[in-house]
Amino acid sequence: MRSEQKIFDDLATLCASPGYAHAIAYFSFRDHVVGYGDTLKGADYAKLFSFERLIRTEISTLIGLMVRAPRDLTIPDTKTLESYIKRTETLLRELHDALDEPAKAELKEAFAEPGKAQQFNPFAKAEGGCPDHC
Repeated sequence: MRSEQKIFDDLATLCASPGYAHAIAYFSFRDHVVGYGDTLKGADYAKLFSFERLIRTEISTLIGLMVRAPRDLTIPDTKTLESYIKRTETLLRELHDALDEPAKAELKEAFAEPGKAQQFNPFAKAEGGCPDHC
């Protein structure tokens, strides 16, 4: 598994790519705009509760990484835009996995010894994560 820093560095490089702002616009629209027909129903909001969508802090991170470098707002061709989107999702999943690893390892260790699991406190350290559901 790669380090959190290596993954973050790759994400920063990707966010500085020419036209990356359009990938951010795509994520913002896909994951935060609620479409509906004649009436707005609760079911129309269902996509907002998917683990596949990017949350605001993730999009804000992408924007922050993008603005650190000179911006090229050229509209990328479809293939390039699709590669930005896929690579972003891959890197964010990898980053989540790297962030989750310390908590997973500690949890496995706690359950390996009888009686230790009862004393396990996932909030006792700064390392955290949300195993298998973030």
